Amino acid sequence: MSTSTTEQFVSPGRIHSRVLNEGYGPGAWHGADLKAALADVTPDLAFWRVAPGRHNIAEIAL
Repeated sequence: MSTSTTEQFVSPGRIHSRVLNEGYGPGAWHGADLKAALADVTPDLAFWRVAPGRHNIAEIAL
């Protein structure tokens, strides 16, 4: 009995491109894309922390 598998190598560049397209591209499957979701976030709001040690919007977005 033999089994064969085909492994496909996907370059990191293609993965990076896909992540950017899914996050910033039109019609993201999950709703608003990242660019639209963050469009009205000001720098002051992005770096504001709700409490010490909690993440802010800028950290989460990155």
